[in-house]
Amino acid sequence: KKAHHSISEHSITVSSEHVITCQLGVHCDCIARRQAALASMAYNEAPQGEDEGGLGCYCDWGEGRGGACWDCCTCSPCCGTPCNCCDGCYCFWCVMCCSCCVYAKMLASSVDQDCALVNHCGAFLLAWAIDFVVEGSGTILGCALHCAIRQNTRRRRGVGVEHPTIGDFLMVCCPCTAPCAFCQHIRAIRIEEWDWLGQLRTKGVPFMHDDLKFGYDGPPVTVMDV
Repeated sequence: KKAHHSISEHSITVSSEHVITCQLGVHCDCIARRQAALASMAYNEAPQGEDEGGLGCYCDWGEGRGGACWDCCTCSPCCGTPCNCCDGCYCFWCVMCCSCCVYAKMLASSVDQDCALVNHCGAFLLAWAIDFVVEGSGTILGCALHCAIRQNTRRRRGVGVEHPTIGDFLMVCCPCTAPCAFCQHIRAIRIEEWDWLGQLRTKGVPFMHDDLKFGYDGPPVTVMDV
């Protein structure tokens, strides 16, 4: 038997095969609708942050999403969950020995890609090379890359507006705030998203991705599996 239920001016028929069909003959994909609804709910529940002074610094991203930029003593999940000496030393030496590799891996992860030589490492090497030729010129490209990391990470965590802000530039390019911003970024992502050495060991580093991306275009990821 078929059960009939009327909603507004449309009647929906539910058959024994559990297929929902409207009068227009359109078959609704329940799974797709549920995923879209969950994505919408996740976006609405994500902490949007406060626009400090209209600059868009977004200093506090919320608990579990990077926290506040001044929470530099909070070392989880980057130094392990819970924080421990072994993971802390691994994080410290990965950053100290090759910070450019960490930046490149963070840039790649911020756009949902594996770190590649040309797309990500090459961008930071180019900034260094330009600065070597004309002192100070490479700093502009370097700031732009770090701004992209911050903006993409914000968007992935559902914090603030989607476009770059003056605050993004100030947070990553000012000497007094850049270290705090880096700590905030690395706390807002999983270890695999900055661990360039881990990718090198398990997957290797591809030469180049055909898709050259520097901006994140996906939905917010409000729950971080560490």
